[in-house]
Amino acid sequence: MHLHLYDLNENPRTLARHVLHAGEVRALTLVDASGSILSITPFDCETANTIFLDATILLLDANAASPEKLARLHIAVNSIKPHDLATLNGILSHLQLYHQPTSTQPATQSTLAFFLK
Repeated sequence: MHLHLYDLNENPRTLARHVLHAGEVRALTLVDASGSILSITPFDCETANTIFLDATILLLDANAASPEKLARLHIAVNSIKPHDLATLNGILSHLQLYHQPTSTQPATQSTLAFFLK
């Protein structure tokens, strides 16, 4: 698997195959950063202006994402089996990289998003 930066400003509404957020692994989930608060909801129905990403999105806390932690995440992603989301979830929790939903910053400023493909 490879880790790629995902721009929530360019794609504020994305439906993803999987989303890892706040210690949870979610399937077919809509990530909506179009408002002031990041919204993560189960897929309900198709809506306009929504991108489908057949990949796993990781929603990380931008304030906690130091270069050292991101380097460790990159190494970990390359060492686990593809689609081993439970292990990846544990790594993100251990590194304390998860997005903090109580942040007062706008969604796109407090969240660092990556996708795995």
